[in-house]
Amino acid sequence: MVAQLQKVIDKDGLKNVRAKVDDATSLSAPDQSVTHILSVAMIGSTSDPQKAIDEMHRVTKSGGIVGITSWVGHCWPEVWQKAVRQSQNMPDYKAPTMTDPSTGSVESVRKLLQNAGWDVVDVKEQKSLFHWPDKQACMDFFFDKEHVNPIAENMRKGLEVKMDEIRPTFEKVFDEVWPDATQMYETAIVAVAWKKGSI
Repeated sequence: MVAQLQKVIDKDGLKNVRAKVDDATSLSAPDQSVTHILSVAMIGSTSDPQKAIDEMHRVTKSGGIVGITSWVGHCWPEVWQKAVRQSQNMPDYKAPTMTDPSTGSVESVRKLLQNAGWDVVDVKEQKSLFHWPDKQACMDFFFDKEHVNPIAENMRKGLEVKMDEIRPTFEKVFDEVWPDATQMYETAIVAVAWKKGSI
């Protein structure tokens, strides 16, 4: 993802943007050094969502704003679970959750923000379409061999199986669950908060 961001930065000639991998639970940025943070679908994948939101608060200047989205995490595990059960003859297999449960509801995200000291402006649940042009685009994303897909990697946890072994059954189950891939969606929690004070 950082490489993809860097391509956009280079293409658009942006001079005030730096692509960098950092530990969300221990950010390298100094205290009160940024005015805005946008965290898209990341918070539920951290090792400690509360610590990550605490860190965002620490590095944000007074009067600064944070925007957070978090997946509820229902669309991929359902298809994956059915595909593994069918293709691997594992009738009791349960797919792992996609995100930390503490980030999967309006109230839980509100609580995480408030615990860190943020003044919550709004938190809501929203249906979010993936906007796949067709099923093939979705399959190319999930089974991408060029880039590690964090969703697929998470789904594979605890399984000694190659993705190519699962794919035919996954595609069949996908058609049953999402007959029109262009309508595939995930439920997202969307939150906006600010740090009291003035910039």
